[in-house]
Amino acid sequence: MSPNADRRGRPISPADVVDLFVYVVVLNLAAQYIPSIIVETFSVSLLTALLLKVVLEIVLIAKQAVTSRLKAATGPAGSSRCCWPGPGSGGC
Repeated sequence: MSPNADRRGRPISPADVVDLFVYVVVLNLAAQYIPSIIVETFSVSLLTALLLKVVLEIVLIAKQAVTSRLKAATGPAGSSRCCWPGPGSGGC
């Protein structure tokens, strides 16, 4: 595995790096303006942003797995096209 690849074999895209830097900026701004947040070093904020990015990627993978499983279902969950009534639900 090359150093520029993550665990799934997909290379790290520039969008992933931008996401990481945006998370670092937001975390450091929160630490700057909210006195109850304490960040000792930049490395800690960088590691926190990396952890946030990894957790969000895991949540997205889980969401895709659940939605694809529900779409493939043949039972009541798969046959229903609307989950709750509301605007744009087609009058379910």
